[in-house]
Amino acid sequence: MMTTRHPTPTTRRPRVPGTGRYVATVLALPALVVVTGLALVAGSWSQLPAVVASHWGPNGVDGTQTLVAYTVTATAFVVGLSLLLALVAWVMPGDGRRIMATTVGVMSGFLGTVLYGALLGQRGVTDPSAATLSPMVFVLGALVGAVLGAVAWMLNPVLPRPDSVAPAVPADAPRIPLAEGERLVWFGWTAAGAWVVWLALGLAVVGCFVAVVAAPWAAIGPALGIVLLLLVAHARVVVDADGLRVTSAGIVRWLRVPLVSVAYAEGSELHALREFGGFGLRFRTDERAFVTRSGEALRVVQRDGTRTYVSVDGAEEAAAVLNALVTRAVDA
Repeated sequence: MMTTRHPTPTTRRPRVPGTGRYVATVLALPALVVVTGLALVAGSWSQLPAVVASHWGPNGVDGTQTLVAYTVTATAFVVGLSLLLALVAWVMPGDGRRIMATTVGVMSGFLGTVLYGALLGQRGVTDPSAATLSPMVFVLGALVGAVLGAVAWMLNPVLPRPDSVAPAVPADAPRIPLAEGERLVWFGWTAAGAWVVWLALGLAVVGCFVAVVAAPWAAIGPALGIVLLLLVAHARVVVDADGLRVTSAGIVRWLRVPLVSVAYAEGSELHALREFGGFGLRFRTDERAFVTRSGEALRVVQRDGTRTYVSVDGAEEAAAVLNALVTRAVDA
């Protein structure tokens, strides 16, 4: 039996701390990529053909554009995608913004390097159909993206917001008796739905197809997708004196809610698509969730008003343990 959701604040709360830094990061990093790329292209303009290769397929060049059109398209793509990702994160909690800022850094660095690099690689080429795309461009793009992503991560620490929820656990919230000095730990696993198996099979089919039709290295993407899928589907949920943690393989930490920031917890129900638009680590206004299927979930209300959801079996028991730990911490 799931408990009834207790009300949480609906009044407008102060903006997420670090908003200015976040905006500066998601604007400055793509701008750095674009300015650097355009400067390199401008310096090589006289060596580039009037019509350049713009797309490569299994048999070589299968698309061309004028030099001006390619430059404008590449720039618009990097800037447009970065701004879209940045705007999506505007309503997210602080940790969601940090992840999105990192994503902007990685994507702008990778795409900018690949797009401008593909153009610079055509210096001295007179026939665009003879242009080649070096795999080293993708390697360099991955390195640049990793560096910019790391910079964005460090520039956007998660800063606490003012409390807006009373620290006292509601009287009717689930909890278990806890003696003074008694150690209490709860372990569980995220409960994945049937979608995991079907998606894994789909990615395997796609990987085999592109490996045969294109090249063996093209299967790297679907393979990485399967690994990520397995990490999402089999995550460990821990509730102890440190709070709530959701991790995979002991190294990937999806969520962490320190005990000091917890107001109370309860069992709940969530609908993956209707409420969060999908599966995995999800964010909405003042909400975050680790979703692996619709149905039973642990709901944690934090003192700053943020709500955290985790798809897990035994959510009521997990909430009772967390509430007992919170109560003891508040009474101490």
